[in-house]
Amino acid sequence: MEAYRRVLVYAMVLAFVVAAGADPARYDHFRLYRVFIRTQAQVDMLQQLEKQSDSYSFMGHARQPNQNLTIMVAPHKIAEITELLDRYDLQGTVLLYNMQELIDREQPTIKPKTTRPEDFSWHFYHHLDTINAWLRLQVSRHPYLELVELSASYENQSLYGVKLIKNSANSAIFVECGIHAREWISPASCTFVLNELLNSNQADIRQLVDNFNWIIFPVVNPDGYRYTFEGDRLWRKNTK
Repeated sequence: MEAYRRVLVYAMVLAFVVAAGADPARYDHFRLYRVFIRTQAQVDMLQQLEKQSDSYSFMGHARQPNQNLTIMVAPHKIAEITELLDRYDLQGTVLLYNMQELIDREQPTIKPKTTRPEDFSWHFYHHLDTINAWLRLQVSRHPYLELVELSASYENQSLYGVKLIKNSANSAIFVECGIHAREWISPASCTFVLNELLNSNQADIRQLVDNFNWIIFPVVNPDGYRYTFEGDRLWRKNTK
């Protein structure tokens, strides 16, 4: 009986941990700063800050003077960044006082997982499975379009793309999107370009289809992209 109780307690604790881990990351009161870098000393300080602390999320990298840089700062680091800006005479402006509010306002622009590929729209963001289903739908509708499946990702998800070839002698243009997981506009742009190439009646776009072959991969980081919908909206890398 005692062994049974231990197993039961362990199972309950494990279930709690798993359930807690399933909650999406939140960014309540995280601030977004825009700084203007003027000196090499400021560059060096920001480079060290990016290396040493996970509480700062750099949207770009400090590379040289005369550069703007956007940084997201965790609430418990607000006092520190304020002191650093003052000590290094670094010009900084708060663009956003609560990052979570921006994430919450974005929710109505996300279509559900159950969205049919026929209902694909560029007025909304789509889950990975919907994008892949839309690619397969286009292949079924256009005889000169071929589905391409690359080797599996770290989480064993396939990378899907398409080849649009009307003349094998044409030069090819390779387009890849979705490298940075949180940049949802990138896969949306890729699918929009593909849709224009397939369906537009404009003469200049038809010339692009006739004179070039196209290889397009809308999401080359499927693990990270999926995770931004299910775990952390601001995740940037893959999940390895």
